[in-house]
Amino acid sequence: MKNKPRLQELDALRGIAAFMVAFYHLATVNNRQDSIIEYGATGVELFFIISGFVIFMTLERCKSSKDFIVSRFSRLYPAYWAAVTITFVLYLITINLGFHETPNKNLFLTYAVNLTMLQRYFRISSIDGQYWTLIVELVFYVFMWLLFVTKQLKNIKITGTGILVMLLIWRIFFDEINETAFHKSLLFSVPLLKYFPLFFAGILFYDTYKKGTSLINYSLIISCIALMVFMKEPFIKSLSFITEIEFALILFTYCGFFFLFIKNKLHWLVNRVTLFMGEISYSLYLIHNFTGARVIVPGLHTIAGAPFWISVIVALAVVIGMAYAINILIEKPAMYFIRRKWI
Repeated sequence: MKNKPRLQELDALRGIAAFMVAFYHLATVNNRQDSIIEYGATGVELFFIISGFVIFMTLERCKSSKDFIVSRFSRLYPAYWAAVTITFVLYLITINLGFHETPNKNLFLTYAVNLTMLQRYFRISSIDGQYWTLIVELVFYVFMWLLFVTKQLKNIKITGTGILVMLLIWRIFFDEINETAFHKSLLFSVPLLKYFPLFFAGILFYDTYKKGTSLINYSLIISCIALMVFMKEPFIKSLSFITEIEFALILFTYCGFFFLFIKNKLHWLVNRVTLFMGEISYSLYLIHNFTGARVIVPGLHTIAGAPFWISVIVALAVVIGMAYAINILIEKPAMYFIRRKWI
C-alpha cells in the first residue's frame, strides 16, 4: 500500500469539488450563466469518482461489516442532521418572512423524514435540493457492503463490468423503455444505476493505485466515461447544463487528476486552502444551497439591493464559515465519539 499522506491529494480534490458545486449554486441562483460557471455542476461527478476510490479502500481495511457500517454512519449522519436542522429552522423563518412557500403540506413531516436520509423512498422531497446525491451514495454503500459480506469484493471487476454492459444495452433501448413502469420503478429504487460508471471508475483507480498500472483497468475507466456521456440528458443531470463534448472533456480531466495521483504527481494540488476546503467539504456541500442560494443571495441582492456578485461572495463566505463550525463542533467530534465507542 502507498503511504497514507498521499491521500491528501484526494482531500484536496474533494475540497475543490465542494467549492465548485457551492459556487455554481450561488452564482446561478437567478438564472443560468451560460459560462464556465456551469461546469461547477459536475463537481458531483468528481465526488462520485472519489467515493468509489475511498469506499473500496475503506472496505479493504475493515475487519468486519459492522466496522464499515459504523464508519459510514459516523461520517454521514451527525453533520447531515445538523445541516437538515439548520435548513428547517431557516425555512420556518423565511417562510414567515415571505421568502418561500413550504416544500410540502407539512414542513415538520418533511423535516422528520429527511432526518433518515431516505426521504426518496417515502416520496417526500428533500428539504434542500442537493441532498438527492446522498441516497445515491447510500445505495452505493449498501451495494459495496453486500459484496463485502458475501466475500465478492475480489470479483468487483467482473461485477462492475457486467453492470456496465447492462447499462449499455439499457441505454441503446432507452427511448423505447423510457415510459415503462419497470424502467421508472427500477431507476427510482436504485438511483445508483445512473451514476454507477463513475463509482466504478473510482474503484478501478484504487485497484491501479494499489497494484500498479493495468491496461484492463484503464480500458474499463475509458468505457465508464464513454458510457456516462452516452447516457445523455435527462438521464444525467449535468448534461442539462453543458454539452456532451464538454461533459466528456471534464470527466476525462477528472480522470487525469486521478492518473496523476496514482503516479504521485499531484502533490502540487495540496496546500492549506485545498486541504481546508477538503476538511469542510461534506459540511459545505450540506449547508450551502438553501442557506446561500435561497436565503442569503436573494436577501442581499433582491431585498437589500446589493450588487449580485457581492451577494454571492458574502454568501460564499458565510456558508464556508458555517461549514467550518459544523465540522469542528459536530462532524468531527461526533465521528470520533461514535468510532471510539464502537472500538
